[in-house]
Amino acid sequence: MASLCYSLGMDSFVADRIFVDAPLERVFAAFVEPEDVLVWFDADRALVDARVGGEFLIERKDGTKVSGTISEHSPPRRLVLSGCSWEACGVSRGPSRIVLSADPCGEGVWLNVRHEELDGQRGWQAFAEDVRRDWVRATAALERPAAGI
Repeated sequence: MASLCYSLGMDSFVADRIFVDAPLERVFAAFVEPEDVLVWFDADRALVDARVGGEFLIERKDGTKVSGTISEHSPPRRLVLSGCSWEACGVSRGPSRIVLSADPCGEGVWLNVRHEELDGQRGWQAFAEDVRRDWVRATAALERPAAGI
């Protein structure tokens, strides 16, 4: 079950929270294992250098490219990507920041995604809606590799 909120103010963000029925370590591994990132981001290519300062790059099947730098790597609970950019259809947005955190709950994990500091450029609201849809789809899809489905 996912819940989602977003703000169009100065602290622009998109957030998602979903319960994943999988162990904490496995959920975190799905953040950083390129094979898993390919699945939950519906990508053709994923590069994840899982360390502070490491590169995070996704080239999705729809042509969207997401890239950033890992600014915090705190297994098995938190991964922060800074300087993120999204490129699609010749348009680039960013930089922004993505915070992925996992909180254990019983046999599973509450996965929290917060995509912060979205730029206020022209067309911001449409971009926020696109990002919102992407995160809802991606976090729901993350359960497949995390739970071994």
